[in-house]
Amino acid sequence: SRADRLTAQASATGHLNTIMTLYEIVEPPVPSPLSGVPLPVLRRAIAVLARSARAQTIAVADGEGVRFLAGAPTR
Repeated sequence: SRADRLTAQASATGHLNTIMTLYEIVEPPVPSPLSGVPLPVLRRAIAVLARSARAQTIAVADGEGVRFLAGAPTR
């Protein structure tokens, strides 16, 4: 699922337990599998992760952010 890919990407890039803006996710300095993902799709994936305590939405100065949390993947 996109939610699992989002968590895997955050883990692979060392972003677990750090805050990232949605812009950083869809427009990273180095292209990733999540580059260019439409924001509505990204928000839905984050909502899935938030329901399973694997992400937390954060208000940041320039918009929306998310903190990815280590947790067991949902099946």
